[in-house]
Amino acid sequence: MGVVKRQGFWNSLITYAGICIGMLNNLLLYPVVFGPDDELGLIKLLPYLALVYTQFSSLGIPGVVIRFFPFFNEKERQHHGFLVMILLAGFLGFLFVGLLYVLLKPLMILWFEERSALLIDYYYALIPLSFFVLYNTIFESYLGALYKSVVPSLVRELVIPLTNTLAILVFWMGWVGFAGFVLLFVGLYVVGTLLLIAYLVYLGQFHLGLHLSFRIRKLWPRMLSQGIYSMLTSMSSIFYQVIDGLMLAGYLGLTAPGIYLTLVPILKFMMVPAKSMYKVVYPLIGQHAKNRAWQEIEILYKKASLVGLVFGGFIFMGIVINLHLLFAPPFPLEGFEAGRDAIIILGIGRLFDLITSTNNIIIISSRYYRYTTLFMSMMLVVAPIANMLLIPRFGITGAALATAFTGIFVNFLQLGFVWNKFGMLPFTWRSFFVLSIIGLVSWVGMSLPKIDFWLWDSIYRSFVCSILYWGILLGLRISPDIEGYLMGIKIKRWNR
Repeated sequence: MGVVKRQGFWNSLITYAGICIGMLNNLLLYPVVFGPDDELGLIKLLPYLALVYTQFSSLGIPGVVIRFFPFFNEKERQHHGFLVMILLAGFLGFLFVGLLYVLLKPLMILWFEERSALLIDYYYALIPLSFFVLYNTIFESYLGALYKSVVPSLVRELVIPLTNTLAILVFWMGWVGFAGFVLLFVGLYVVGTLLLIAYLVYLGQFHLGLHLSFRIRKLWPRMLSQGIYSMLTSMSSIFYQVIDGLMLAGYLGLTAPGIYLTLVPILKFMMVPAKSMYKVVYPLIGQHAKNRAWQEIEILYKKASLVGLVFGGFIFMGIVINLHLLFAPPFPLEGFEAGRDAIIILGIGRLFDLITSTNNIIIISSRYYRYTTLFMSMMLVVAPIANMLLIPRFGITGAALATAFTGIFVNFLQLGFVWNKFGMLPFTWRSFFVLSIIGLVSWVGMSLPKIDFWLWDSIYRSFVCSILYWGILLGLRISPDIEGYLMGIKIKRWNR
């Protein structure tokens, strides 16, 4: 557990640093260098499209690595050729999806050529980008199975964003044109892949010998089944992340997803405290499910919901009361105002995610785990229809409404499923009270008089709202767990 805790600490630290660098790129450099233009929309869409490409071509390899690597974990036998097996599987998947991608180009031309011609001009740039994103994913999964997760996290969260910063600056200086910048953008993931290979070589774990051992022959049917299941489950989530930007490009042109995908990452801050908590809560739920301790799971269900809502809601409140400052000097976001309402709408959707946080893991940990594929697949149906109905009428705001509605709808179905099968809900009266406090304090913050200098305005507005928010919640003792956390008490176990 010492290794897990130590790596968890460094991973969290790296994640926070990575978010800060990402915000620097998103809110300062990209808007200054590109502005709300088609070129920005293309650069913002490419990584999301690469995720979809990678999800299909990976054949669920990350899930296979987690589930089956322990059966092959013998360093002296080079892990029975496990690395080569997953590299080859990924390459075969990549070739198949690449062929399908090329064949689909005429259909893409019909949908995007009129409003997003630049996406067609750089259609084939997605192939090398997806190749290196795929192998980044495979090597990261393999290193994770070896309990070497810090360096992959460092590459993903710091090295790639920092090299992205350098690429933006190189383009800004006029040393390369836009085509050269796209090439540099692909190069970010080339660097990431090479660094992960170098790290494996350094560890003595880069084994390229293929051994068709008895274990491979025995386990490959189960591995294939696990891979397909993992791919289908994850595919819906990835598709859900990209469909709004892609349909914005189809209906409104590339400028719209450029604005939308520049601002949406601000909401990542909302989920950081909850994600840190989930790393502890999810394994506990799995263990309790194994022991059929459903009463303990219900306690965790309610407390994880409340704690996630309190901290995520506080960050959402901070975003809402300071949002007006993003669209005024010194921030270079003039022309991005069309995405302002989208941030608030998506933030509300994230609040519902936080409230129903552990629905999915409860279902996965039970004998009903296959229903998760059904719920995730619903996103593939609901999201396109919602975007189709709302984007033509409401534009960027419509994409946010469609995404928030889809997330809330699927979460609500999972919520009903958990209630029906296990008789538990995450809500208590405290949940609704916290929601009302988030709304009330946000309204107070937006109603405060403005100060001319943006920094003082943000500081005093945030200070007043923080005092109100935490004063009310702590004064009324909404959650002993939150009190203990804020007072620096190390709570090893949540008691009833």
